[in-house]
Amino acid sequence: DPALFESDAERALLDAADGVEKADFPGREWSARLSDLFAFCEPAQKFFDGVMVMAENPAVRTNRLSLLNFVRTLCLKTADFKKIVKAG
Repeated sequence: DPALFESDAERALLDAADGVEKADFPGREWSARLSDLFAFCEPAQKFFDGVMVMAENPAVRTNRLSLLNFVRTLCLKTADFKKIVKAG
């Protein structure tokens, strides 16, 4: 719920996630979907640098956890990153 956001970092992460979600459509190449995930890099860094996820206010905490779950879900739609191993 954007009404519960307390910082620009929360809004920026949601905007990045919304962009990735809108770009996700059947038949889209895996490499293009993977490169979309790079849209999360800067907003995620700012989010984790400036936002206390486990806020004292339970509604704000739940909202932030839901935002992170949304990002996680979008990432897992692209690849099961647990199965990607470093070569070499």
